[in-house]
Parts: sequence; C-alpha cells; structure tokens
Amino acid sequence: MQSGEHSRSCRDKSKADHLKNKVQIRCYKNSSIMRMADSVKIQQVTPLDSTSAKFQLRKSMRQIVRELDSDSSKVCTALDEWLLAQHSTLHTIAVYSPLPGEVDLSASIQNRPDLDWVYPKVRGEDLTFHLGKILVPGVFGILEPADGSPEVLIEKIDVFICPGLAFDHNGGRLGRGRGFYDRMLSKSRNNALKVGVCFEKQIVANTFPENHDVPMDVIISSGAPF
Repeated sequence: MQSGEHSRSCRDKSKADHLKNKVQIRCYKNSSIMRMADSVKIQQVTPLDSTSAKFQLRKSMRQIVRELDSDSSKVCTALDEWLLAQHSTLHTIAVYSPLPGEVDLSASIQNRPDLDWVYPKVRGEDLTFHLGKILVPGVFGILEPADGSPEVLIEKIDVFICPGLAFDHNGGRLGRGRGFYDRMLSKSRNNALKVGVCFEKQIVANTFPENHDVPMDVIISSGAPF
C-alpha cells in the first residue's frame, strides 16, 4: 500500500511539474519580451550567480549590438511623442553621443531647439554635463563637450536619456560595465526622470540588476514606451 501511494505521489508531482513548466513557457511566449534577442535565454538566478549571468548577457549583447540595423528614426519618433506628452514640464535633457549600435538622438535634438540639451563629459570616474554646442573626441574617443563648455549641475537636469546594451520590462538597464551612469544617476534629483532608449532587439527578459544598478523610469524603443 505504501509502495502504491508513493508511486501515485511521484506521478502527481511529475504531472504538476510538467504543467508548471508549460504555463511558464506559455506566459513567456505571450509576453512582449519575446522581442529579446534569440541568443539570450530566460534564466533563474540567485544573488550569488547574478554577476556571472550579467557577464554572459553583456558578452552576448555586445555581439548583437554590433550587428544591429542602426536606423534610429522610429526610436526618435517615439521619444519625440513622449516628450510632447510631458506638457512642457521638462526643460533640461541629458543626452549622449552614440557609439556604434546605440540610438542616435540627433533628430530628436534638432526637433526641439526649445529644450536645453546637455552632454556628458568624463572626469576621472565620474560624468559631468555641459551644453553641447561644440563636441570633440574625449577620453574614450566618444564625442563630448569641449573644454570650457558651460557646465549644468546634475541636480538641474530634468531627464536623463540613457544608452545601454540591454533593458528589461522592470526598468533594468545593462551598461557597458564601467559604472559611469549608475554612479551619476545615484546623485540625480528624486523626481528626475531616467529614460532608457534602445532598439527592440536590446529588450531582454532580465538584465540581472545588482544593488548599485539604478533602474529606468521609462524605456523607449520603436514600440510603445513602457
């Protein structure tokens, strides 16, 4: 009798596990996260292995970003619409000079000359922001404001538009690993908006955030902002 009960218990558990896995897969397939790159898989991780998972994701995304179609027009259109919806409550916007595979925001910047657009400048391990009238190659070869460009204090900035290798639907952002943006964003005003911009293939299931990672408030790609 005990043997029969044990056998039924094992079968019930196996059936329950199968149904559980089936439901998880169905939920994932019905989710917009299916837009993630094919080579990036959903993983269940603990805090102990999240660093390793993030390393592997960053490695995969570097390759994916190198192969992206860099047409930024749809993302800029979505960003323009989002900015218009803010009802002129935003005035000073932090942007960036794009690396290959990053969204080029030039069209959005040109469309809104009424806004103050500021660019980051590397200062040791930190970023400062300046009005970007003249941009020159900086420490890493990235265009940044020339020396002497007027600085705008971080607490004066209303919106930080942030690049990244990957983003997830919980606001997670995967940067390039140097920590410049996370250190800077931790000093911003509480009500300053943090906006990630990316191409659709950069949206993944999980960016494996750690305690020091600062989440985005909004993520804009060529689809609807979320």
